[in-house]
Amino acid sequence: MARVYDIVSRLENANQKPEIKIDEDHIYKVNNSKAVALRIMALSEDKEIKETEILDKIVTLALGKEACDYINSLDLSLSAHNTIINAIMAAIGDVEIDEIEEQIKKKEKRRK
Repeated sequence: MARVYDIVSRLENANQKPEIKIDEDHIYKVNNSKAVALRIMALSEDKEIKETEILDKIVTLALGKEACDYINSLDLSLSAHNTIINAIMAAIGDVEIDEIEEQIKKKEKRRK
């Protein structure tokens, strides 16, 4: 008899949308679909798009236009924007933000 792998509960858990809380009144669900992840990867490799445009496009893809507009209205520092991007990447990868930040540090060390 063939084995049956029951992964229903794993898929249900993996398919839940994580959320990012910007402030007390603004919580956004992260679109962590495969399609969005692939588009974000393509954006990050596109050398013809300015970094600020990439940041906005990532936020729009993952959180939606309303979230992007709200975040831009806050006039945040680049460091704060990077924190949001790191949270998005962590949500898409289903890892902690610290893991994403550690990966970034390792990449920066390799470049030097």
